[in-house]
Amino acid sequence: MIRTLYFRLVVTFIGVVFISLVISFFTADILYRQDIEKQIQQTIVRQGKEIISLYQQNPSKNIDSYLKSISRLHYDIWLFTNSKNGKYFSVNSKKTSAPFTNKDIQFVKKGGIYYGKPNTKSFQVVGLPFQINNQPHALFIKLNELRFSEKINQIVHTILYSVFIIGSILILIASQYLVRPLKAMTSATKKLSQGNFDIHLEVKQKNELGTLAHSFNRMAKELRELEQMRQDFVSNVSHEIQSPLTSIRGYSEMLKDQTISIEERTAFLDIIQQETERLSRLSENLLKLASLESNHHPFHAESYRLDEQLRRLVAFLEPQWSKKQLKVTVKLEKITVFADQDQLSQVWLNLLSNSIKFTPDEGSIHIQLTNTERQIIVQVTDTGIGIPKDVQPHIFDRFYTGDPARNRLKSGNGLGLSIAKKIVELHDGQIKVDSEEGKTTTFTVTLPKQI
Repeated sequence: MIRTLYFRLVVTFIGVVFISLVISFFTADILYRQDIEKQIQQTIVRQGKEIISLYQQNPSKNIDSYLKSISRLHYDIWLFTNSKNGKYFSVNSKKTSAPFTNKDIQFVKKGGIYYGKPNTKSFQVVGLPFQINNQPHALFIKLNELRFSEKINQIVHTILYSVFIIGSILILIASQYLVRPLKAMTSATKKLSQGNFDIHLEVKQKNELGTLAHSFNRMAKELRELEQMRQDFVSNVSHEIQSPLTSIRGYSEMLKDQTISIEERTAFLDIIQQETERLSRLSENLLKLASLESNHHPFHAESYRLDEQLRRLVAFLEPQWSKKQLKVTVKLEKITVFADQDQLSQVWLNLLSNSIKFTPDEGSIHIQLTNTERQIIVQVTDTGIGIPKDVQPHIFDRFYTGDPARNRLKSGNGLGLSIAKKIVELHDGQIKVDSEEGKTTTFTVTLPKQI
């Protein structure tokens, strides 16, 4: 692919240079050739007049010898007394045909000045009237074509060829420089396809290639993090499943012992049932989280009173918080929202259940619902054991349970808050925690009003 791109890049650049040179050549030829031809003709006229003037200053000279010596200065010279009687003087041994007509000869003899036709080989010829011994003659002077026209063409062509060749070489070098980052990206892409995500492109360019390289580096980093998350997910799921399975297998083996008492058998069956329910909750939460993250989870939005929903859930959980003699207070504004009632109910249940679970007996829980200009805010505050500062950034990660010896995330499978966060995000909201270890914890959910 890179070779093809490199080949196309080089061919395109060279083609552009070639076409540009051709267009420039013909444009310059059209714009300036006529001016150059006029300047050459004017120069020949001045030189011709000087030739005539020098002879007239010494008319005793032999005209043939004089004109022959002048021709050595790279001139072709014709001298006519009439249309049929003409002499040719040139350093060339072969006589060149006259690029003018008898009519032109007569025009010059009568005192006119002849100019060759533009854009033809005759443009370098001029005719001047020449009086010799009081006899009218026609003197035609032509610059040696090889000396001027062809030489100029050779110089122009040499310049064009040089520009084309040098430009092509520079394009080959520049293309290598442009394609090098793409080659590096191709190599890095192959490593990515082989599962090596620990790569980083060093591209210092600040153009589109640099932007592409930075985007590639971000993609590699995100893939590396995703792979790490996948590995952690597999590890955590395996651990979460293995623990209850080990318990079930162990107690099942113990149940085969016919010598155990009925009380022990009942206790073992209760443990097996608890571990089975734990596996069921884990499976249910995993399916729920996978469905939410697939962006295809059913979303049934409806208009309902959020304050009434919170009151119903507080009443629903009364047996749990009453058993611990917790003081539960609510401060709810009347607010109607347009959202998925079942999904948000799961969020509130998770937050309230956690607060009840991790608040010591005779503690307190406060639920507050407020309505601002742009947001709806739900806060659940408890006087529980709190969450350490270093743990707080991770509590919404899947399977994160923290240090069970010193924080409130010491039970469960670490999926409840992950599910709650995903549901809130599906409603274009945010969830955050503010906690002081050993004193208080506040979970704050903000929802936009437009929902």
